[in-house]
Amino acid sequence: MRGLYRNVLGTPFENTEKTLHISLIETKQVWHQIILDELNGEKIRKSISNELSDLKEKIRNFSDRQIIYFISRRPRVRLYKPIKYSFFGNTITIPIEIGENRKRRKLRCNLSYLDSTGKKHRPSISSTSKLVRLGIGDSTLDFPISIFLQEFGIDLGICSEITYIGRTDDPKRRVIDGNHRGLSDTLSMSLDSGDDVFVHFNLFHARYHSEIPEKGIHFLASNSLLDYVEIKEEAEIIEKLFINYFRPSTQSGSKSTDSTRLKKSVSRLNSNKNVKSIIVSCELNNSAHDFNFFTPSISPRKGHIFQCELIDKTNLSFTTLEKDPIEKLYNSSDI
Repeated sequence: MRGLYRNVLGTPFENTEKTLHISLIETKQVWHQIILDELNGEKIRKSISNELSDLKEKIRNFSDRQIIYFISRRPRVRLYKPIKYSFFGNTITIPIEIGENRKRRKLRCNLSYLDSTGKKHRPSISSTSKLVRLGIGDSTLDFPISIFLQEFGIDLGICSEITYIGRTDDPKRRVIDGNHRGLSDTLSMSLDSGDDVFVHFNLFHARYHSEIPEKGIHFLASNSLLDYVEIKEEAEIIEKLFINYFRPSTQSGSKSTDSTRLKKSVSRLNSNKNVKSIIVSCELNNSAHDFNFFTPSISPRKGHIFQCELIDKTNLSFTTLEKDPIEKLYNSSDI
């Protein structure tokens, strides 16, 4: 299937100026501290290990992509009391404390489910400082508190610092089985503050857009179907784009090498495939705080969209955008 459309689109597409659009399509978040939890760590470790093994098989057999992962840290979030229902109705109170200073807040939301007949029920609920357990019929579901808040779209207004960016085709090995310099550095940075550390495994979609205005023609084609760059090179380009945009503190020593390799890749795309710019969109359609990323070089935003262009064939220019221009293309009445 890879490269299927290269000859179908042919010369008109090859000759036009193009923009490479890279957009987030899926993410899997792993909270490192929950793996080490004394009470539930082994069970959760096994569950996460199975999920990451499934993700590995998915990208190997169906996705035709590599994973770009972020390691991040943010203020710790814990429950300081068990979650409880109100006396009436389905409202629960979630008593949490945030950050090094343990600032306390009480959050409220509704919790219920429908059975096969459409009848509404309250699931049973129990909790530790890190874990929430729901009983639904004969089944139980365990949620780390961070995932529980995410599932309900609860925004705590906190931000996550990206400390390391990499790529892999084996996510389990990167977070469960092996030593990792970026993870070790981040855990060391977080010792005094007690910050929570996360690994975000992300899948991105790379597509080329071009148009012939006088004919009202738009081309939008996936890199996997054109195979302009191979899987590993595509992943390396995306990885280096994020490293050069965010400039994480633990990777400052490789800044020159990462920048040089990205320049070479962008220059090849420019010369060989007439790609004039690259637009990257890293955002999700939810209201939670999980993608509110920042680094010492980049201010926190709920989703990051930026453009990379080659200037004078020697320098790269990065520009932050408010919206992904490809959304306008989808909503256009011209196509």
